[in-house]
Amino acid sequence: MAFAVVPAFNEKQRIQATVRALLNIPQIEGVLVVDDGSKDGTAAAVASLEDPRVMFSRTRTNKGKGAALNHGMNLLLGRDIDIFVFCDADLGTTSCEAQRLIEPIAAGQADLATAIFPPDGGRGFGMVVRLARWGIKRATGQLVRAPLSGQRAFTPPVWKAVGPCVKGFGVETVFTAKALKSGFRLQEVETAMQHRVTGMSAGHIRHRARQMWDVFWGLLCLFSAQTRGVI
Repeated sequence: MAFAVVPAFNEKQRIQATVRALLNIPQIEGVLVVDDGSKDGTAAAVASLEDPRVMFSRTRTNKGKGAALNHGMNLLLGRDIDIFVFCDADLGTTSCEAQRLIEPIAAGQADLATAIFPPDGGRGFGMVVRLARWGIKRATGQLVRAPLSGQRAFTPPVWKAVGPCVKGFGVETVFTAKALKSGFRLQEVETAMQHRVTGMSAGHIRHRARQMWDVFWGLLCLFSAQTRGVI
């Protein structure tokens, strides 16, 4: 069976729909929501679901996605779980598409499956994606289509090899690179998932700049580890 980990920061508007859709996936036996220091009532929204399959944990302060995922995995390790699923809190009802990620792993066709989203109409500059794609190619020799996809399903051995997650927005890039470098089979799956897309406001551009820096730093640390023979 599978268990989903959903890191959430100020997602009271979408978290219920995201969790409900995940629970409708036959293979998923439970969902752990990690509230990463939200200030908007995310915790209350999760509590109102009143479903015994929903676990909830909250950090006192906002520590970032990587730390939230690590927190969630620390709570679940040791349980009899065959497949772990990471899903962003803002997917809403489209989180049901995570079933497409679970299927190739359950069938023994992959160890790690990541989601490819539909085209977003060309919004954004694409620089972070290109950097992440280049970094994974350089580290592993493999070209991936969606290097920044946070929606992924994987087996416990994958986590043992790649965990814990790095801090910041380099989480997905480093996770994928380390998994491929360790010899695990990746399958990228086209889905109909949708979430908020960053626009072109000053705040969104600052977000992209931070994302670019975090991916760059994550790759730099990865390359350094490779040079030292750590991975």
